[in-house]
This record gives sequence, C-alpha cells and structure tokens, in this order.
Amino acid sequence: MTSASEYFPTDAFLAGNPEFKDCWKPAKKVLAFWERTPLQDFVPPHSPDVALKFVAFRNPEASDAVLVVPGFNEPMLKYVQVAYELYVSGFSVFVYDHRGQGLSD
Repeated sequence: MTSASEYFPTDAFLAGNPEFKDCWKPAKKVLAFWERTPLQDFVPPHSPDVALKFVAFRNPEASDAVLVVPGFNEPMLKYVQVAYELYVSGFSVFVYDHRGQGLSD
C-alpha cells in the first residue's frame, strides 16, 4: 500500500531546507486518518488494463456522502485535509485520481 506520508516533506527535510519552510504538510492526525484507509483500484469493464486509484472513507454514522473530484493536474493527495474535515463533519468521503493523474494509470 502506498503511504500518503511519502508524498509530503518530512520534518527533517523542512528543517534542513529553509527555502521550503512555508511548504504545506498535513497534521499528523490528518495523515493518520488518511493512512488507516487502504488505497483501492477501480478497473473499468471496458478498459481492463487501467486502474483508477481511489480512497473510500465510509463513516458509519453518515447519511450522506461526498465525492471529491480533483481538478485537472491535481492528485487526490492534495485533498487529504478536505477529506478529513468532511469525514469529521459526518459525511462518508470518496476521493479518486482521474486516469493518467496522481496514482491512477
């Protein structure tokens, strides 16, 4: 499983590279939330050689769900904080990478 942490700068990197001091990094609790849910594949029936990567945060208390659709050239990892905020607000949250974007084929 791919860890979201490997896509964000480490504290050691940020400390040793002051030019990146303003680089955004999710809070530890947000990364822990993201990483407890496995990355999954959706393989479209008409394109069996393509796997779209997605994450499904199913909130057992939710009556509604939100599908986060990243913009052009934006990976789903850009929405770690958004997914967390929606989940703790009571929604189930689904986030995916478009074909050829982020972690998708």
